[in-house]
Amino acid sequence: MTKMNTRTLSQDKVPRPPFAYTEFHKWLNDTNLPTPTHPATPTPTHPATPKPTPPAQKSYFAIEIGCGVGFHPISWAKHNPASKILAIERTKDKFDKFSSRLERHSNLTNIYAAHADASHLLPHLDIPGRVDEYFVLYPNPYPKKKHTNLRFAYSPITRFMIESLKVGGRITFATNISNYADELRNEISKHPQMTLVSDTLVNSSLKQQNLDQTYIHYDIRTYSQPVPYPRTHFEKKYLERNEICHNLIYIKTP
Repeated sequence: MTKMNTRTLSQDKVPRPPFAYTEFHKWLNDTNLPTPTHPATPTPTHPATPKPTPPAQKSYFAIEIGCGVGFHPISWAKHNPASKILAIERTKDKFDKFSSRLERHSNLTNIYAAHADASHLLPHLDIPGRVDEYFVLYPNPYPKKKHTNLRFAYSPITRFMIESLKVGGRITFATNISNYADELRNEISKHPQMTLVSDTLVNSSLKQQNLDQTYIHYDIRTYSQPVPYPRTHFEKKYLERNEICHNLIYIKTP
């Protein structure tokens, strides 16, 4: 069978991978989760007119691309019991380890594991404007020059990610390679809807250094509770080797 290069194909020609689409959407739309705990709002000085109870909202929904052996999505699901995360991993060995780890956390009904290539899966999920957050943590850097077009920064999957994000939704990228971070900044900046709101360095003492002080004043509050560092096995290894890790957060604007 001829391999298909999804980087040059239109959405209707991207191969549809085997995936339980109906089961996934049933899980995604299931409201049988704990009530979200939102940040407290100040109590008004004078009693206000009671407002009608708003209709139930869909759960906060995140997707992690290349979740490896599942350390981050499982931790995230624990920190966010009222939210949902779709964790995608392409390689069989890592996904098998992820599945084994997930079996030990059978109480986590807010995580959905998918063994698939995200570049094939995302175009077929039919979730425009539904995603609150994406995580792309330490993707394969493909350091050889001949593999440049395989790097995440140049992948057309970015377009599908942006289309599926809600306005105000965010994408978090992490890498330990400065040149790779530069490529991400350069390529994502070509999408006018995406605004870089946080650009930090993380060192082995887990202290963050903001690369541009103007970002401090941008409101990037979210109902997703972050996972403490180190978030992945790769991140743990890099920080133990005293490497500097880059963390970039983009938000989708109207």
